[in-house]
Amino acid sequence: MNKKLHAFIMYLTVPLAAVTVDIVVTSLPSIKEVLGVDTHLAQYVFTFGVLGFGIGQIFSGFVTDAYNRKTVLISSISMLITLLIGAVLTNNIHVLIFLRFLQGLAISFIAVASRAVVRDIHTDEEYKNAVNYITIGFALALTVSPMVGSLILTMFSYKAVFVFLIIYSTLMLVMIFFSKETNNNKKPLNKKNAFHDLKILFQDTVFVRSLIMCGCFYTIVPIFDTLGSFYVTDIFDYTPIEFGWAEIILAVAWLFGNIFNRFLSKIDLHKKTMTSFIIGFTGCIIGFLFFQSQGESDIAVIGVMCIIVFVAAILFPLHLGTALVKHGQRAGIANAIIFSGCWMITSFISNTATFLDPHTALSIYFLIVFVLALALSSYLLGKRKLG
Repeated sequence: MNKKLHAFIMYLTVPLAAVTVDIVVTSLPSIKEVLGVDTHLAQYVFTFGVLGFGIGQIFSGFVTDAYNRKTVLISSISMLITLLIGAVLTNNIHVLIFLRFLQGLAISFIAVASRAVVRDIHTDEEYKNAVNYITIGFALALTVSPMVGSLILTMFSYKAVFVFLIIYSTLMLVMIFFSKETNNNKKPLNKKNAFHDLKILFQDTVFVRSLIMCGCFYTIVPIFDTLGSFYVTDIFDYTPIEFGWAEIILAVAWLFGNIFNRFLSKIDLHKKTMTSFIIGFTGCIIGFLFFQSQGESDIAVIGVMCIIVFVAAILFPLHLGTALVKHGQRAGIANAIIFSGCWMITSFISNTATFLDPHTALSIYFLIVFVLALALSSYLLGKRKLG
């Protein structure tokens, strides 16, 4: 198979994970109403999917490096389709939450294996550019999935969202079936190899620093998913379509940040990083000041979120590429660990958000400041350790 075509198929497969997690966000108020549950249980339909995705990637990297990547992809997509069918059939919120956790586990293998294939078929220099395409694909998934979810809700129940995911997954399953195997450096699945690879990764200061930073950048949009979905629907009476448009605005900000990053390749990494953090914190300060003078405002919250998302979209591919580029011999495990860290951090922050008041902008602003401060601290401590 042509390398560009193979890469293109993987660029379509990677977003399947983001879509599976994110598309239910616009359905949360509907799930709350249809199943007659409280806000916290409805939010768990999203956050437990994130949790499963994060935990699954801890193990999926070792499996992906030990076996054929194609086999892993076909098996995990088939399992995802089965779990999605279960989500369509159940009317029990606790069963749905459990199925979402299992779906998160399944998509973790899909995401890790497809990203590992991208690493397999590119040289070191090519991969730096490929990482940006992966994040652009993620942004496009964020752009499309909320509106698709919103449109589905206007015509059908929330269960139709899972039917859409079944169709998407089936199409990817067919395309991957005709792709070729790329794992020419299989490592036996045993403790010795696992601990050896983990030791190398976690002794790499840049890798550990980037893991924490990327996790913080990754969680920006889910903060709005968890708190913002109820903030704009309960306070400002947004319809699912209107909330979908708000999500699209943020996704476009992420996409623009990814694209803008491609024009900054000649600028020093430290300068880009610190400038981006300054812009991010400035956006939060503007949000706090506006709240103090004008009170609650959906436009202000979305505007501040656009600034933060734009900054995160610049920093994420920069530090992701820096972390992974020198670990080509353990591509599956390196990808798995760093993205597992991303989603575990996202899960922790998203679940923390469920304990905050979703009906005030202050909850969103404070959580964003905390996340940016954590990312900045990790960067500065790592830089100090490197000398």
